[in-house]
Amino acid sequence: MFNKKNCYCPACKSLLNLQAGFSPKNEKHMCTECGRIVNVVTGEFPADEDAEELYFGDFSVKEGKYGESDNEKTAPLPKIPPQEDGGAPPPEFAGYDGEYPEDDEPAPPPPPPAPEPPPEEENDDDGDSLSGVMSSVQNWKATHAKPLMIAKLGLAVIVLILIIAFLLSNLVAMGYSTNELVGMDKRTVSEMLERQGFVRIKTVPLDDLEYERIDEENMVRSFEIGDVTDFEATKHFLKWKKITIYYSSLQKAALPVSSKDLKDTYYADVEKMFRGAGFVNVKLEEDADLTTGWIHSDGEVEDVFVNNKSKFSANDLHRLDTEIIIVYHTYKK
Repeated sequence: MFNKKNCYCPACKSLLNLQAGFSPKNEKHMCTECGRIVNVVTGEFPADEDAEELYFGDFSVKEGKYGESDNEKTAPLPKIPPQEDGGAPPPEFAGYDGEYPEDDEPAPPPPPPAPEPPPEEENDDDGDSLSGVMSSVQNWKATHAKPLMIAKLGLAVIVLILIIAFLLSNLVAMGYSTNELVGMDKRTVSEMLERQGFVRIKTVPLDDLEYERIDEENMVRSFEIGDVTDFEATKHFLKWKKITIYYSSLQKAALPVSSKDLKDTYYADVEKMFRGAGFVNVKLEEDADLTTGWIHSDGEVEDVFVNNKSKFSANDLHRLDTEIIIVYHTYKK
């Protein structure tokens, strides 16, 4: 039985088994891939002059195809040429075992190869289009460099004019000089400047007055507008410029003692401490709750209120006129 292993053309290495007209009955076969006449017995090619008008059945060498005929379109397989070194037969005749088949049944076609996935095509359309657009923009800029420069300068001038116009529209005249405002009440000065159009006015106390000068409290002493401290009535500032008004206020003093340190103290001693610290509004209140004086002694401090608060710490700052009430124990009357 014919061994149906693959046999190849010695010229183009094409598989002869699958070619039309291949059969082991004819001496010669024409490879349909390369068109060469193969002497399948010797494995060689005939002379060129013999291949000019050589027909096998209805196959024409010149036309390269078979006509419609029932003639045999086959050629016998070659016998494997002997190897001098006893090695394996040539690769083009590998698979032929030297025997002829009993029939001309063609070899079955090999299974179809598995379909290969289509190659991934890189989509460079976006990159190409983007690079083309950028190139066009650069070329346009290069050809219009001078008009573009003029347009930029014109735009900058327009923006500058708009900024200057905006600032000028928000300039506000002081309307009063420093000499006119110093010495006035701070609330009155604030209202006058607000009517001029200024929107950022801040008042700061100086805490510079002793109690004897309390009638000078809230009197304006100085101004600060940026780095300007002295101005005339015609001086202009932006309406959102911060204006700081400094005014006189009563001094502050630190408390001489904390509320938790007043236990078992005598009211006269506590009064002396607060007055010595500068507080002028110290009041005394009796609590006639003693009968025998065994638990609390007469004149012992019961409680102290600073600005209506019974808990306070030493060194807390308060105005000199802060109300301080000292409550102490005494006998019932």
